[in-house]
This record gives sequence, structure tokens and C-alpha cells, in this order.
Amino acid sequence: MLEVFIVMLGILAISMLAQERLNIPLPFSLLSLALAVTLTGVVDLHSNSAEVSALVLAVLPLLIAGDTISVKLRDFKKHWFRFFYLACISVALSVVAALSIHKFILPEYGLSYLALALLYIPATATDPVAVSAAMGGNKDIPRDLKICAESESLLNDLFALIFFSICVSLLTFESQGDVAGQITPLALDVLLMIGIPIVIGGIVGLVGIGLLSLTKNPVIETIIILLAAYLSFYGAEHYHASGILAIVVSIVMTFDFI
Repeated sequence: MLEVFIVMLGILAISMLAQERLNIPLPFSLLSLALAVTLTGVVDLHSNSAEVSALVLAVLPLLIAGDTISVKLRDFKKHWFRFFYLACISVALSVVAALSIHKFILPEYGLSYLALALLYIPATATDPVAVSAAMGGNKDIPRDLKICAESESLLNDLFALIFFSICVSLLTFESQGDVAGQITPLALDVLLMIGIPIVIGGIVGLVGIGLLSLTKNPVIETIIILLAAYLSFYGAEHYHASGILAIVVSIVMTFDFI
């Protein structure tokens, strides 16, 4: 476990340096180095897939928090409609566009619209790490464009999760023949998916602000920020809500105080 963790940290550090110094996209370096490590037999990531999955989940809050730092509360106030359009409406429109050509996509399987939507929705949620890597390395890109792209990639996780859960529920209710009777519970589930990460992220953010007000030590501040990211992420994930949204809320609140 420790060996895999050290190798993963090394790959991440080298990839981030390559992006900063050589403008090599972070995802490209990550994938290339991981493949090289596996092929050379330094660490067999394939046979340790369970450990790798656990470590990736453990590192994810750190990466998301790093991407969220550049987004300020004033950016949400200024671009809230753009964020909503890119993260929610555009995801829905992309799925609708894909469904409109369903006759040309997997026609031999005869899947229903709901089943096809379950295939398309995960593909619409862009990777926040990849987007941040693509935008962050180019200083010629206007800041507002960077903020919109990075915020969209952070927030569309929530809406993709909501749309996916709705389709799963409707598909289940359809098979049971009781769609109309489940609309109210479904709407409540959607509200909880949005509300839980906001509440958890807000509480963690307030606690983080309180702790940061007690110190000016940069080491302690870094620990508090990391703690806020991990607490909000795992708190939301525990209730099957969006951990990424919880991180965004807690980190934006915390950094707005600094």
C-alpha cells in the first residue's frame, strides 16, 4: 500500500512540474507515467487495483481543493447564470442531442431512452483536473473564461449525479409500474442531493474560518484547508451526495476569509 502511494505521489509531482515548466498537459503526463510504471514492472498497478482505487479516492479531495482555490465567492455572484447554464442546462441539452440520434447509436440493443440516458450522462461530466490543467497553463486565456470553464467542470458533477439518479429511479419505477406515485420521493431525493453537500460544505467552511482566525501560521493554515476539503468531501459522500460540490462550498468560503 505504501509503495503504491509513494509511486502515485511521485507521478503526480512529476506531472505537475511538467505542466508548470514544459506546458505538458497534466492528464497526458499522468497517463503516460502510470503506463510506463506498469509496463516496466516498478509497481504492478493492475494487480493492486483495489489499493489504487482507494488511493485515488483519497487524493481526489486534494486535487479538487487545488482547482477550487482560484474560484472566489465574487466569481459566483458575477457569473452564477453562466455557471448554471454550463453545468446544468448544457449537460441536459447534450443528453437530449445524443438521444435524438439514438437510432444510430447501439441500435441493435433496442435500449429505451432512459437506459441510453444512463450511458450518456456520465460522459457529459467533464474532468475538473483535466480542465484546470488545460486552462491553468495558458496565461493568454482571459481570467473570466478560465473561471467559467473550471467552475463548470467542478459543478457539473452535481447535476450529472442528479440526472443519473433521476434516470435510475424512473427506470426502476417504470419496471414496477408506479412512476406517478414516486414523483414526490424523487423530488425530495433531488433536493437532498443539492442541499446535503451545500449544508455540509457550509458548516465545514464556517468551522474552517473560525480555526483560521486563530492563527497566522502558514503550515497550520494549510492543514486546516486540507482538513476542510477532506471533511466536506467524505461527509457528503457518506450521504451519497456530491462530495465535489461540498469541497467547492467549503473551500470557497474558507478562502474568501483569507
